Formats: sequence, C-alpha cells, structure tokens
Amino acid sequence: MSTMEDLEKRIQALEDMRAIERLQATYWDTLDAKDWDGLAACLVEDFVFINNTTGGRYEGRDGMLETMKGKFGDNVTSSHQGHHHWIDITGPDTATSHWSLEDDLYDAENGGEFVGRAHYDNTYVKIDGRWYFTEMSLTYLRGKAEIKKRYEDTANAYKVFMM
Repeated sequence: MSTMEDLEKRIQALEDMRAIERLQATYWDTLDAKDWDGLAACLVEDFVFINNTTGGRYEGRDGMLETMKGKFGDNVTSSHQGHHHWIDITGPDTATSHWSLEDDLYDAENGGEFVGRAHYDNTYVKIDGRWYFTEMSLTYLRGKAEIKKRYEDTANAYKVFMM
C-alpha cells in the first residue's frame, strides 16, 4: 500500500511529464509559427542543439534562435509533428525524453520541399516550477527533398533545412 507521500511523488511525476509534453508541443508550434520570443521562452540561456545527421552543434539560446531565423525565413513554411515518445523524470528538477518526428518544410522562394523522419533526444531542467530544454539532439532517419520548380531546388532544400 502506498503512503500519501508516495502518491504525491507519483502525481508530481505525472504532472511533470505532462508539462514536458506541452513544452515539446510549444517548441514545435512556435517554430512553425516563427514566434521567436515564444521559442526563446522554451530554452535555457546555455541551451545546446546537436544535429547528429550533419554534425552541426549550436551553443546558446541566442545562437540557436539566430540559426532558426535564418533557416525558417518568411518564405519557408514548416510543419513539425512529434509522436511516439517517452519521458523519464531523472530527478526532482531534471528529465530526459525521446520523440519521433515527422517534418515537412517548403521554401516558396526556391520551390524546394524537404520531408523528413527523425528522432529527438532531449534533456530538461525545471527552474522555479517551470520546465525548459537544456539540450536537443536530433538524428534524421530519412530525409527527402523534392523538385518543385527547377532541378537545383532539390539541392537548395537540403541546404536550407539541414542545419
């Protein structure tokens, strides 16, 4: 039989997992909406983003935001769909997760489209009761660029979207 303290810990863990699910959704929603302030609010100042597919590594929230602004300009439409995930609460204020991603990015200026399948492995910290990303590690399993206007658009799609 569980004690009241055990039940409180289990409820807190479930609430933390739901908050992390919401944080992940907010990250992708703000990225797709180009809501840079909203995206910044998801990340700690010393945030790290690692792209295991390209070898890219971006350190610091501000550097990451500048990179994203450059990749997701006004001409780019994106849709990020995360699913099939797990979250481990590793301490009172720390957690890890694994997410599957399907993304579709279209560059209206150049006509290139990129459709990818990837995994995100993330770490989080809770500060003053709120969860933030500390690190994201992205690994593409599959990516395909489609020709839309010209042959060179395929190459452009890869250049634009593969950070």
